[in-house]
Amino acid sequence: MILHVSLPVKDPRNAANYLAQLVNGVSKPLNWCPGGYMVFTDDQVSTGIELLPFDTVFKPGKTSKDTLTITTDINKPSFDCVHFLLVVQNKPEDVMNIANDAGWQAVAKRSLGVVDMIELWVENRIMIEVTFADKQTETIHALNSQHYQGCD
Repeated sequence: MILHVSLPVKDPRNAANYLAQLVNGVSKPLNWCPGGYMVFTDDQVSTGIELLPFDTVFKPGKTSKDTLTITTDINKPSFDCVHFLLVVQNKPEDVMNIANDAGWQAVAKRSLGVVDMIELWVENRIMIEVTFADKQTETIHALNSQHYQGCD
């Protein structure tokens, strides 16, 4: 179970506000990362989405006893393969409206042969696959290793 994920974005506050709408949650500034925000879903496991300034980089500590170092790198690539699948209570049309209001690309698709979802592109750079509460059972079934048929 993943409890939170961090995404590098160009406007953390704006992205956090729209993602909070998407998950019917709230966004708050992060005190440990200047300019960063956390979206709180307040679901059963308190899933969180951190939106960090785009140039933020995590590096391992210098020794096995040191925790991570937070630094910046202005030469990071604009696109990345990092993405995640998010189940929301909203309806597909709500997700499309939020994406439209934010100016983000959103495309409805079918994945795994059975799961209806929307590819939501935060800042038109980072993909979140969004599926819906009424599809959660099908989605979990399709992702179970005993039923997994590969991606389409």
